[in-house]
Amino acid sequence: SLSGIDTNRVASVIEHCLVASETERVRCFLVYGKQTMQTNGNTLLNEERLIRVVTSYEHKADHGNNIEDLARDVVGSGDDRLNQLSSAMSGDNEMGQMKKYSINMMTLSLGPWLGDAVIRDRSFNSLLPRGKDASNKSSKGFGGPTKQTPPKKVNRENGFGEWVLGVQKIAMTFKYDYDANVRQSIDFGKSMGVSIDDWPKQSAGVIYDDRHSLVSSIDFDNGAYCGFIFGSIFIKASRFLTPLKQGSELPMLTEFAIFQKAESNLIDISDFSAENIFMSRMTRLYDDEGTLKTGSTSFFTLHSMDSSVDP
Repeated sequence: SLSGIDTNRVASVIEHCLVASETERVRCFLVYGKQTMQTNGNTLLNEERLIRVVTSYEHKADHGNNIEDLARDVVGSGDDRLNQLSSAMSGDNEMGQMKKYSINMMTLSLGPWLGDAVIRDRSFNSLLPRGKDASNKSSKGFGGPTKQTPPKKVNRENGFGEWVLGVQKIAMTFKYDYDANVRQSIDFGKSMGVSIDDWPKQSAGVIYDDRHSLVSSIDFDNGAYCGFIFGSIFIKASRFLTPLKQGSELPMLTEFAIFQKAESNLIDISDFSAENIFMSRMTRLYDDEGTLKTGSTSFFTLHSMDSSVDP
C-alpha cells in the first residue's frame, strides 16, 4: 500500500528497472488512478491520471556468483560503446567502477548526449494482441508494403516474448535558458532492424522548482507530460493514460534514466566538468488503447561543449 492513496483508485502501474552496478538497481513505479468525470453533455468520462511516482534504490544482499566473470563471457571483448559501458559497470575498466551521479538541469544541458538504442517493437507481430485499427506499416526494404491479416483467433501464449528487435543511433540534447524553460530534442540516426520513426522528437517544458537544486519538476508540452530530476535519475511520464485527455497528437510515452560516472572521476555537482558521464535510459510507447507498443533501452555518453566529439 502507498501512503495517502486509496488502493481502490489504482488502475495501472508502470514499472521501469535499470541496473546501476553489479549489486544495485533502481526501480521506478508510475501509479495511475482512475477517476470518473461528468462532461457538459452528462457523459461519464473514465480517465487514468498519474497520481504518484515512486523510486526504489535496491541493493543485493548476497553477492552469489561472480557477475564480473559472467558479464565477460556474455559481452565478449568488443570495442563498441555498449560493451565499453557494460565493462565499466562491472569494474573491469581503467575508469573504475560506475557510481550513480547526481545532476541538475545545468549539467543535463552541457552538451549533446550521443548513444545507441536497443529497440523492441511488438506492433509488427500478428500473434500478439492488436487494436481494432492496427495495421502493418511499410518496411524500409525493397518492394511495396505487404498487407498481413491478423489471425481470427489470437493465441496469446505463442505471442509472448516475440518481439522485433533493432539497434539505432540516437543524439539527444536539452536546451536550457538558465531560467525556467527547457527543450528536449532527439535526433534518430542510422538503424539496423526495426527503427524508431513515430516517437516525438521535440518536447518543450517549464521548470517549476528551484533550477539549481537536485530536485526539479518539469511540466512538458502544456501538461501532457510531467518530468522530474531527482538526484541521479530523470523521469518523464504521460500525465494521462486516457487518449482523450492525453491528446491525439501526443503519444503516451514514458522515460526513465539514471546517470553514472566513473568512481575515479567523481566530482562535486558545482564543478561543471563533464567527462565520462553516462546515461542509461528506458522508454516505453503505448498505443491509443493503453497497450505497450514499443520499448527501448539506450546508453548515452555526454559530450560537453568544451570536449572534442568524434564525427
